[in-house]
Amino acid sequence: MRISILLLLFTAALGTSCNPDSNTISSKDLSREERIATLKANINSYSDIIDAEYDLFKTGGFNNHGTVALGPTDYDYRYAVKVKPEDVKKWIEGLSVIEGDANNEKWMGKLLYHNSKDWKTNSKPILYGRKDLEGTLSVVYMPEGIIYRHIELN
Repeated sequence: MRISILLLLFTAALGTSCNPDSNTISSKDLSREERIATLKANINSYSDIIDAEYDLFKTGGFNNHGTVALGPTDYDYRYAVKVKPEDVKKWIEGLSVIEGDANNEKWMGKLLYHNSKDWKTNSKPILYGRKDLEGTLSVVYMPEGIIYRHIELN
Protein backbone atom coordinates (compact mmCIF):
# COMPACT_ATOMS: atom_id res chain seq x y z
CA MET A 1 0.00 0.00 0.00
CA ARG A 2 2.76 2.43 0.97
CA ILE A 3 4.65 1.71 -2.24
CA SER A 4 1.55 2.33 -4.38
CA ILE A 5 0.98 5.71 -2.70
CA LEU A 6 4.62 6.69 -3.30
CA LEU A 7 4.37 5.50 -6.89
CA LEU A 8 1.19 7.55 -7.38
CA LEU A 9 2.86 10.68 -5.99
CA PHE A 10 5.95 10.10 -8.12
CA THR A 11 3.81 9.61 -11.22
CA ALA A 12 1.84 12.75 -10.43
CA ALA A 13 5.03 14.75 -10.05
CA LEU A 14 6.28 13.49 -13.40
CA GLY A 15 2.94 14.25 -15.01
CA THR A 16 3.08 17.89 -14.01
CA SER A 17 5.87 18.67 -16.39
CA CYS A 18 8.73 17.10 -18.28
CA ASN A 19 10.76 20.26 -17.74
CA PRO A 20 12.09 20.59 -14.17
CA ASP A 21 12.15 24.37 -14.59
CA SER A 22 8.48 24.55 -15.49
CA ASN A 23 6.56 27.39 -13.89
CA THR A 24 3.12 26.04 -14.88
CA ILE A 25 1.17 23.00 -13.74
CA SER A 26 -2.10 22.02 -15.39
CA SER A 27 -4.55 19.23 -14.64
CA LYS A 28 -5.34 18.84 -18.32
CA ASP A 29 -3.57 15.54 -19.02
CA LEU A 30 -3.78 13.90 -15.59
CA SER A 31 -6.06 11.25 -14.14
CA ARG A 32 -8.33 12.19 -11.22
CA GLU A 33 -5.93 10.60 -8.72
CA GLU A 34 -2.95 12.42 -10.23
CA ARG A 35 -4.83 15.74 -10.27
CA ILE A 36 -5.71 15.45 -6.58
CA ALA A 37 -2.21 14.36 -5.49
CA THR A 38 -0.50 17.11 -7.47
CA LEU A 39 -2.83 19.86 -6.26
CA LYS A 40 -2.55 18.75 -2.62
CA ALA A 41 1.25 18.96 -2.96
CA ASN A 42 0.97 22.61 -4.02
CA ILE A 43 -1.81 24.16 -1.93
CA ASN A 44 -3.13 24.10 1.62
CA SER A 45 -5.78 21.39 1.61
CA TYR A 46 -8.40 21.63 4.34
CA SER A 47 -10.18 18.31 3.78
CA ASP A 48 -10.26 15.32 1.48
CA ILE A 49 -10.68 16.29 -2.17
CA ILE A 50 -13.08 14.33 -4.37
CA ASP A 51 -11.90 15.91 -7.64
CA ALA A 52 -9.76 18.82 -8.77
CA GLU A 53 -8.98 20.91 -11.84
CA TYR A 54 -6.34 23.61 -12.03
CA ASP A 55 -3.88 25.86 -13.81
CA LEU A 56 -1.11 26.93 -11.44
CA PHE A 57 1.65 29.41 -12.28
CA LYS A 58 4.61 30.31 -10.07
CA THR A 59 7.71 32.22 -11.11
CA GLY A 60 10.75 30.22 -10.20
CA GLY A 61 8.96 27.00 -11.04
CA PHE A 62 7.58 24.12 -9.03
CA ASN A 63 10.33 21.54 -9.28
CA ASN A 64 13.34 23.51 -8.10
CA HIS A 65 14.13 20.94 -5.38
CA GLY A 66 14.88 23.37 -2.60
CA THR A 67 16.84 25.93 -4.56
CA VAL A 68 16.12 29.49 -3.65
CA ALA A 69 14.84 31.82 -6.35
CA LEU A 70 16.25 35.32 -6.14
CA GLY A 71 13.66 38.09 -6.08
CA PRO A 72 9.93 37.99 -5.46
CA THR A 73 7.80 35.05 -6.47
CA ASP A 74 4.58 35.67 -8.37
CA TYR A 75 1.69 33.24 -8.04
CA ASP A 76 -1.37 32.88 -10.23
CA TYR A 77 -3.23 29.84 -8.93
CA ARG A 78 -6.62 29.03 -10.44
CA TYR A 79 -8.19 25.85 -9.22
CA ALA A 80 -11.46 24.10 -8.52
CA VAL A 81 -11.98 21.46 -5.88
CA LYS A 82 -14.93 19.24 -5.23
CA VAL A 83 -15.28 18.27 -1.57
CA LYS A 84 -18.02 16.91 0.64
CA PRO A 85 -20.56 19.72 1.16
CA GLU A 86 -20.03 19.53 4.92
CA ASP A 87 -16.30 20.25 4.37
CA VAL A 88 -16.82 23.51 2.48
CA LYS A 89 -16.73 25.53 5.71
CA LYS A 90 -13.16 24.32 6.33
CA TRP A 91 -12.11 25.84 3.00
CA ILE A 92 -13.64 29.26 3.66
CA GLU A 93 -12.61 29.68 7.30
CA GLY A 94 -11.09 33.14 7.77
CA LEU A 95 -12.64 34.46 4.54
CA SER A 96 -15.38 37.08 4.29
CA VAL A 97 -18.33 37.29 1.93
CA ILE A 98 -17.61 39.91 -0.74
CA GLU A 99 -19.67 41.64 -3.40
CA GLY A 100 -19.29 40.55 -6.99
CA ASP A 101 -20.71 38.54 -9.83
CA ALA A 102 -19.42 35.01 -10.35
CA ASN A 103 -20.61 35.20 -13.97
CA ASN A 104 -17.76 37.65 -14.62
CA GLU A 105 -15.22 35.03 -13.65
CA LYS A 106 -14.61 33.45 -17.07
CA TRP A 107 -11.52 31.59 -15.84
CA MET A 108 -13.73 29.14 -13.95
CA GLY A 109 -15.15 27.47 -17.06
CA LYS A 110 -11.69 27.22 -18.63
CA LEU A 111 -10.51 24.98 -15.78
CA LEU A 112 -12.90 22.15 -16.52
CA TYR A 113 -10.71 19.99 -18.74
CA HIS A 114 -12.43 16.76 -17.79
CA ASN A 115 -16.04 15.66 -17.38
CA SER A 116 -17.80 19.01 -16.89
CA LYS A 117 -21.09 17.33 -15.92
CA ASP A 118 -19.37 16.31 -12.66
CA TRP A 119 -18.97 20.04 -11.95
CA LYS A 120 -22.60 21.00 -12.59
CA THR A 121 -23.98 23.58 -10.18
CA ASN A 122 -27.58 24.53 -9.48
CA SER A 123 -27.15 26.77 -6.46
CA LYS A 124 -26.32 30.46 -6.35
CA PRO A 125 -22.59 31.01 -5.77
CA ILE A 126 -21.26 32.97 -2.82
CA LEU A 127 -18.06 34.97 -3.29
CA TYR A 128 -15.44 35.07 -0.56
CA GLY A 129 -12.22 37.03 -0.20
CA ARG A 130 -9.63 38.02 2.37
CA LYS A 131 -9.78 41.56 3.70
CA ASP A 132 -6.09 41.44 4.59
CA LEU A 133 -4.93 40.04 1.25
CA GLU A 134 -6.10 41.38 -2.08
CA GLY A 135 -5.89 38.97 -4.98
CA THR A 136 -7.69 36.06 -3.35
CA LEU A 137 -11.15 35.08 -4.57
CA SER A 138 -13.23 32.01 -3.79
CA VAL A 139 -16.47 31.25 -5.62
CA VAL A 140 -18.37 28.72 -3.54
CA TYR A 141 -21.29 26.47 -4.40
CA MET A 142 -22.01 25.10 -0.93
CA PRO A 143 -24.71 22.48 -1.66
CA GLU A 144 -22.56 20.94 -4.41
CA GLY A 145 -19.30 21.12 -2.45
CA ILE A 146 -17.59 22.98 -5.30
CA ILE A 147 -15.04 25.71 -4.66
CA TYR A 148 -13.30 27.74 -7.35
CA ARG A 149 -10.31 29.66 -6.05
CA HIS A 150 -8.10 32.27 -7.69
CA ILE A 151 -4.99 33.43 -5.84
CA GLU A 152 -2.89 36.08 -7.51
CA LEU A 153 0.12 37.39 -5.63
CA ASN A 154 2.82 39.54 -7.18
